Amino acid sequence: MFRWIWVVLGFGSLTLGVIGAVLPVLPTTPFVLLAAACFSRGSERWHRWLRENPRFGRLIRDWEEHRAIRRRARILAISMIVLVGGPGLLFIPIPVVRLLVAAILVSVSIYVGTRPDPPSHLAGGASGETGEETDGARRAVKGSGTGRSPCAAEGGSGIDSTA
Repeated sequence: MFRWIWVVLGFGSLTLGVIGAVLPVLPTTPFVLLAAACFSRGSERWHRWLRENPRFGRLIRDWEEHRAIRRRARILAISMIVLVGGPGLLFIPIPVVRLLVAAILVSVSIYVGTRPDPPSHLAGGASGETGEETDGARRAVKGSGTGRSPCAAEGGSGIDSTA
């Protein structure tokens, strides 16, 4: 009944996330994650599209499956909060509001900073796998839609010659 509201909120949040990808003043990660949450309630098709998106898909999958944020994204997010939010506090004239905004910035920084790395990222560092191969193989199998082996999805025969 109210699914369209979730879709509208998802597109609004996604728009802010895309703008945040080019403007350092606006964070990308929270808006893209919010868009994924909205789409998951409003439209399976748009949620699937966002999860499989080459730019934002890994971020969303890491969050939904592991509640994890990659180290690079955490460092970037906290850096932007400090570089933009910190000096921005100087322009808030009302002390109570300035304190409230500072508390929110610190809280968000602590929350983002304490999120773990996703397991595939940790395993990639130990075994030499970068994570891109893992995600690529996952997409190849998922994208084939035939249930065949990854070899078949990548143009092979799908027959295991070692058996």
